[in-house]
Amino acid sequence: MTQRIVSWGETLWDLYEHERLLGGCAANVAVHLTQLGADAHLVTRVGNDELGAAAIEALAARGLDTSHVQDDLESPTGCV
Repeated sequence: MTQRIVSWGETLWDLYEHERLLGGCAANVAVHLTQLGADAHLVTRVGNDELGAAAIEALAARGLDTSHVQDDLESPTGCV
């Protein structure tokens, strides 16, 4: 039996002078578990903005199912 792992928490961008890196503890855990072959799912919310769309695209590119990533119509995607 395959166990499903759910990572619940924030997804955000670490913004540097010349690059941006996807981050957030829950997102990092889900991505790494997926890359190790686990049935991992991320429950999170990103802003309905360019950074949110980029986050969803980056998560999908890393093999993560993004069906549990919600668009927030009021708040922007988090960044630090």
